[in-house]
Amino acid sequence: MRRALLAVLLVGCGSSEEPAVTPDATTDATTDAATDAATDGVVETGGSDTAPADAPLDVPAFVHAPNVNAVLDGATLLPLYPAKGPGHVAFRRAADTVTALREDGTALYTAKVRAGALFGGFDVDGDGFPDFGVAAREDAGEVCGATAMQNTWLDVHAGATGALLAGTPKSKDLCWTFGTTIYPTQQWTDLGVLFGDETKTVALSPYYAKIAQFATWSGTAFTYQELDYPSTAAFDLYTQAKTNAYGTGKHTDNPPVANGLVMKVKGEPRLVFFTSSRVVQYGLEGRSVGQLRVDHPFLTAGRTDLVGRDYGLVARDPGDEGLLALVSGTSIYSVYADMVSGKMEFDPWGQIERHVTVYDPSTDALDDRFYSYAHDGGDAKKYEGRVAYPDHPFLRRAAGRSRLVYSVYEGGHWFVHVSTPGATTDAWKLRGAIVWDVRDLDGDGVDEVVLSPVELPTDPDVPGYYFPKWQTQVAHLAADEKSFVVGKTFDGIPELVPFFRDARRTTSFSALYPVATVSAVGKPKLVLRKADGTRALVEP
Repeated sequence: MRRALLAVLLVGCGSSEEPAVTPDATTDATTDAATDAATDGVVETGGSDTAPADAPLDVPAFVHAPNVNAVLDGATLLPLYPAKGPGHVAFRRAADTVTALREDGTALYTAKVRAGALFGGFDVDGDGFPDFGVAAREDAGEVCGATAMQNTWLDVHAGATGALLAGTPKSKDLCWTFGTTIYPTQQWTDLGVLFGDETKTVALSPYYAKIAQFATWSGTAFTYQELDYPSTAAFDLYTQAKTNAYGTGKHTDNPPVANGLVMKVKGEPRLVFFTSSRVVQYGLEGRSVGQLRVDHPFLTAGRTDLVGRDYGLVARDPGDEGLLALVSGTSIYSVYADMVSGKMEFDPWGQIERHVTVYDPSTDALDDRFYSYAHDGGDAKKYEGRVAYPDHPFLRRAAGRSRLVYSVYEGGHWFVHVSTPGATTDAWKLRGAIVWDVRDLDGDGVDEVVLSPVELPTDPDVPGYYFPKWQTQVAHLAADEKSFVVGKTFDGIPELVPFFRDARRTTSFSALYPVATVSAVGKPKLVLRKADGTRALVEP
């Protein structure tokens, strides 16, 4: 029997079966993302404004609306961040300058910056204004295989003025040789800063670290403390260091960049991060044998043939901020990018090792669920078993721990997985849909779930449904928490714009990708992209 996402979706709590649904009058579309177009009637409650995606919309004079996270700078969508003083600020990058913009589009300042990736979200100087950094680079004058090597470093700028606060020393790329394969990897990237909102102290670590640092702004300069990364024999000297998941000693060789946050654990600010085959907790003081508070080696599914990659999204549960989740997979932006290009090309390996982990730093309890390894079966799992996470993976409840929500491509079909509170076990799952984001769009304190259907009742019951329909549904969790209730349906898919990582969510994907909402006549509007390339603003 064909199943699809409709007005009311019912499924038994704790059941792994797909929910029973009733067909609705949604758009009938093809699975070709390049030509798929919704042609049937679509409810756009609240009205919409439409224009080509590469042209500015004719929007009346600016009036602030709550729950917006982006601003239209002409035709360009820019991420919007809360800031003391102007209320909200956006950063516009152009060549060697960054311009800070108020929400109404007027400029605060323009600052000179070096070439490199822009990142931010932290507030190192504690002035209530988001600061930013540049992962800078220059030619190192050497070649690794056929690729020019670079020197890389981080520049940190004060977000309120654009002034350069400090920079890390330059590091030359590492050159790797595996048989006939030779390639370099950059040391300092836009993932090199980890932070939280419990303290101004940030952690600095290159991509393949040996030593990492805690940096604290004194008002005029940074002071630094060091920590030993789980990649050297020095790590073995920590009192809490444990035998690694392979049983070959304590540290492991060449674990990649840390993926985590600074957060309070048992009342103490700590750096908590995942890296290859373990999760660790460090106190923020200087190096000592007790600086490592907790070491938890683990491999998903206990598979010692894997390197233990923990790429993906790390987020704190808004229902219990002492709880962390790692959704190890690809950002849902990869599906969005493939929809725009019409090709399955943006992230073909899906971050390779796909699993979901719930970790309680205060008790060191870890719950891990394995989905797939891309190289299994002679690379047969490039898409099969891939996990795609939304920007906000938690669906809040009236009280207590939240449910995790994410999408998995299984048996040639997308499923939305909804977990039991505070765990990786499914409460239920929904076939034939993907989730773009989970956010309170209308400010009523209840999270909306932003979805797109992938299969319709009239579609053949065969595998191979990767591309969603060009349709957005805004739903919420039913009162019994056993289904979604769809409130509004729109033509097009949500625009996903790269945002800075923040104090409660970070990702090895370099950026967060929430659905974009802008202020229009004092109301929040969801920004949609249609199959024909036009953009629409709709009231969620």
